[in-house]
Amino acid sequence: MTRLLAYSYDHLSCIAGYGTPETHSHLALHFIFSVGDAFSGTAGGKSFEGRAVFIGSDVPHTLNLERRDSVVFLFEPVSVLGRYVKETFLRDKEFFLPGEGLLCRIAELVSRCMASCPTNGLCGMSPEEAGAFDRELLGLLGWNGTDHADASLDERVLSVKTRLSEMESIPPGIMKELCDTARLSQSRLSHLFSSQVGISLHRYLAFIKIQKAFLHVRKGKSLTQAALDAGFDSPSHLAATFKRMFGISFSQFLKNAE
Repeated sequence: MTRLLAYSYDHLSCIAGYGTPETHSHLALHFIFSVGDAFSGTAGGKSFEGRAVFIGSDVPHTLNLERRDSVVFLFEPVSVLGRYVKETFLRDKEFFLPGEGLLCRIAELVSRCMASCPTNGLCGMSPEEAGAFDRELLGLLGWNGTDHADASLDERVLSVKTRLSEMESIPPGIMKELCDTARLSQSRLSHLFSSQVGISLHRYLAFIKIQKAFLHVRKGKSLTQAALDAGFDSPSHLAATFKRMFGISFSQFLKNAE
């Protein structure tokens, strides 16, 4: 079973019962913490064993988790949060095994949350509890959140983010509308957005469209209709974008996500 905890343009978190996938690579940065025992794996052709691992972007890897539940974070690598993960933990390495201090703090958080949901464990958390778990675990990684970053953004960038959050669909001609909103040329807006947010506006739009597609599905729409309503050309376009960014199948994720 896969249980979505949180999704935003810069990361996705879930509880997943992974097995042993074939060696693969993808754009997103990984952080995986086993709820049970330590696991083994390979990354960049090197073997490792531990209870948790950070894996870099586009690094070929596989994990032997034997279907045990794991906390999985997938980070957009050029977002502010993704850059923080790279600079704090990976530091140009293909993978990193965190120390016992961090592992113990995460284990305490997991145990506390599991104790409050004795029947279904972490998968039994309410949406509010899942969101709180996501934020608290990021806090254990030393991340203070993005609210303070937004507070320092240029008002033109804020106006673009606000406009996108209000829309149910991202139409093909969105760039003109965003340029009009910010009163900037496309090249100037793209440069300003990238320098301030830490992710290109093009990639940010892809994440926003995925987010809106997910919300449309949660409202009961078919995958095809949700993809089109979010602004994708087709369900296959949505699937390819999601797989490229997160390394997992969007349809399979929806099938298992609660």
